Amino acid sequence: MAGYAIYIPNRFGGGDDHLASVGLEQLRALGDASPDASDVLAGGPDGGSGVLLAWRTGDPASDPPMTPEAFDWSPAKPDPERNLEAARFYIGIDPLRPVTPKDLVRQQQMAGEFVGLRDGNGWRVPQARFLPHTCDLNDEGVVERRVDARYETFWQRSRQHAAAFFEALDLADYAQHLPENQRPEAAEVTLSVEDGWRYCVDALAFNYRVNADIVSYLKLFDDTAIVAVVGVTISYPSILEMRDQKKTELPVSVPVG
Repeated sequence: MAGYAIYIPNRFGGGDDHLASVGLEQLRALGDASPDASDVLAGGPDGGSGVLLAWRTGDPASDPPMTPEAFDWSPAKPDPERNLEAARFYIGIDPLRPVTPKDLVRQQQMAGEFVGLRDGNGWRVPQARFLPHTCDLNDEGVVERRVDARYETFWQRSRQHAAAFFEALDLADYAQHLPENQRPEAAEVTLSVEDGWRYCVDALAFNYRVNADIVSYLKLFDDTAIVAVVGVTISYPSILEMRDQKKTELPVSVPVG
């Protein structure tokens, strides 16, 4: 089994708290298996000792050995937003077995569509409308369907992106009534690099054992991939259908910047 390994300096033994201690809590989701753990007493990628963590199937013919020598290592980048230092952990990849989506797939998958990312593989991106919802009585005694509280933040972010596309389509509808020499070339929906990239990381993490560090290390996103992932999360084809895109020829473009 291919996949990545994590080495955490000066930590030993099993336990999921190791991941959380270095900002990798997103690698574990409900229903996921725990990684195997092996203490490294000397010769770790930092030159010292620590714990090596890797997710394995139990098949010795395909699982990588739990030794630092089996991997190429790269130190973590700093996370200034959470005040986490560089090299707090190391990401290891077996150079003979490139990482693929099937190596990182979570046990519980959310419905979505496959999108080709920068690595050339298809990754299943969830559609926000299919996130788990609950049905309960609200304060007025009326049955209300709401997105599960665990996904509320992502749900609200998806609605903000969808609203931006609706605004661009409104502009496209309006522009078709302008004289031809006054029409813009396209109605733009601008995604900031920071917000768009992190939003797409969170989308991918619903179905795969990734976070910002892993996505960056695997080099999964470019402008095209970010636009495609955002489009799937907000069900952009359905938006076009609802707005009857055929009534205007003005394209809607999505620059990232």
